[in-house]
Amino acid sequence: MPSSQSLKLTGSKDVLYLKKALAKLNSVVSASGQSAEFDLGEGGTTLRFFSFLVSKFEGTWILKADPQLLARPQLEIELILSELGVQVEITKTSIKIISQGWKLKPRLQLASSVSSQFASGFLLSCWNLQSDIELELLKPIISEDYFRMTLDLMIKAGFKCEVQEGRLVLRVIISKNQQPKTLNLVPEIDVSSAFSLVACAVVNGEATITNWNNDTKQPDFVFLEILKKMGIAYKLEENQLRFEMQRKWKGIDCDLGSSPDLFPVLAALCALAEGRSHLHGAEQLKFKESNRIDKAHELLVHLGIHCKSKDDGLVIEGVGSRPNAAYFSLAKEIQYNPANDHRMAMAAAVMKQAGYKINIQEPHVVEKSYPEFWKHIGLRP
Repeated sequence: MPSSQSLKLTGSKDVLYLKKALAKLNSVVSASGQSAEFDLGEGGTTLRFFSFLVSKFEGTWILKADPQLLARPQLEIELILSELGVQVEITKTSIKIISQGWKLKPRLQLASSVSSQFASGFLLSCWNLQSDIELELLKPIISEDYFRMTLDLMIKAGFKCEVQEGRLVLRVIISKNQQPKTLNLVPEIDVSSAFSLVACAVVNGEATITNWNNDTKQPDFVFLEILKKMGIAYKLEENQLRFEMQRKWKGIDCDLGSSPDLFPVLAALCALAEGRSHLHGAEQLKFKESNRIDKAHELLVHLGIHCKSKDDGLVIEGVGSRPNAAYFSLAKEIQYNPANDHRMAMAAAVMKQAGYKINIQEPHVVEKSYPEFWKHIGLRP
C-alpha cells in the first residue's frame, strides 16, 4: 500500500455526471431551449440536486438515471415539486419534469425521515427567488448534519436566511432576490471514502493522508473518535493523518444515525475486532445503493463470522484475529457481489486485506466515489 496519499476524488463518476449535466443545462438555457434529456448516472445526491435546479426553468426535462437508483425512495422529489406547481412523473428509468417555473408559496413543509438530501437539493436552488419563503423540516431529520453542512456552505456564499430551532421542526426563512458571491473553495476529500483507505491500512499496510482537513463539518469525521474507542491509534499533525497496521482492536457499540456511510467498512473492522460490536441507529441503510445491512450480513456470514441482522444495523461477534494456516489450506474462495454498491466493495476489500479468500465481482463499482481505490490500497480485487 502506498505510504502517502493526497486524496483527490473529483474524478468520481457522480461528480463527472453532475458536471456534464450542469454544462448541458447552461447551454440549453442560454440557447432558449425548453426541452432536453440529461443522464445523471447512479448518484442519489446528483439526481436530487439536479431535479430541483432544472425544475426552476420553464420546459420539459427528462432526467435519465440508473434503474437501481430510481428504485430507491424518490417520492419526496415529486411531493416537493408538486407543491411548487411542477409536474413530475417518475418511471423505472427516468424522471420527467414539466415546469413553468416555481410557483412559490409562503411556506413549504418537508418530511426528512428518509434522507436530508431532498431538503439539501431544494435549498441549493433557493437563489434568486421571487419572494421570501419559509422552509420547515419536520424532525427527526435523517442525516441532519449534511443539511446543516449545506446551509453553512451557502451562508459562506452570501446566503441570507434566518434559522429557527424548534423541538419538532427546523425552520429556515429564506430572503428573496439573492445572488451567490464567488468563493475560492478548496474541495474537501470525501471523509467516508478516506475511511475505507484508513481501514485497509489498519488491517494490512500504512497510509498517510496529506491533505486532511481537521475542521471539516462532514459528519463522517466521527470515524476518528470511533477508531480511538476501538483502540486503534493514529497520528494527526496539522493537515496530515497517518495510520499504520495494527495487530488488534476491540469491538464497539456505535450509533451511526448521523454517519451511515461508515457502516459497511466499519462492520468489516468490527468483524476483525476482539469481542462483540453493535452497529445501530441507521435504518436508512436499507435505502442506499444496496440494502447495506443485508449485504454486510451476507459478506460476514459467508466468511464464517457470526453476526445478527437488526432493523437498524448489525450485532457482530468479532474473531479478533486474521485467518490462520488451516484457513488457507481448507477454505474456498467465496464469490461476493457488492450489488453495484461502492461501499460494499470497499468493505469486502478490508476483509480481503485481512487474508480472507474473496473474489469481489464488479470491482469497478468503486469508481462511483473513489476511482483510485484499488490502486491506493495496492490490492487486486
